[in-house]
Amino acid sequence: MVHSTGGLNKSWKFKRNVRKSYEASSKVYERLYSEEQGTKHSLALRMLDVSTGERILDNGCGSGLFAYKLAPKGAFLVEVDLSISLLRVAKEASRLHGGEVYFICCDSDFLPFIDKAFDKVFAITLLQNLPKPLTTIQEMKRVTKDHGYILLTFLKKAFSLEEAQVLVRKAGLRVLMSKEDDSSKDYFLLCAKV
Repeated sequence: MVHSTGGLNKSWKFKRNVRKSYEASSKVYERLYSEEQGTKHSLALRMLDVSTGERILDNGCGSGLFAYKLAPKGAFLVEVDLSISLLRVAKEASRLHGGEVYFICCDSDFLPFIDKAFDKVFAITLLQNLPKPLTTIQEMKRVTKDHGYILLTFLKKAFSLEEAQVLVRKAGLRVLMSKEDDSSKDYFLLCAKV
């Protein structure tokens, strides 16, 4: 029997192009986006705080800007991204800022973790960069503990709030809180397993 890989190839080509774009901007990423991302990170932590000892996944961490705010809280922090160049920037920055942070280069649709590994999962400015955001959300659900939380952002120019809520429900999550803030280009959804 011959299996079609057309969808998989198309999906990987999309991701490869996104990765190339971020690889090319890795040296200037923080200068371009640190203020915007910092606003998002502050809003995210107002919705879902992090405590000492919790296992935290920052999915699509980019240059690790969120780690600056998460690492001092004493959590076990894992940062993942598809761009090795951005992860190198993140790793170097973590040496300067301290904290126990682990960096892994991987595909957000195929996270290399056991089921229910994390107390909290954050995906900030990630989903608009992926060909199948539903698949990505389902994968985050898989690695989140049963009583854990997932905080997602949805870029307003890529998703309506209704589209974001539908995706979350299709993934088997319930929205505990949604936030639209004029200071951010994103919708924020705090979610839990159904």
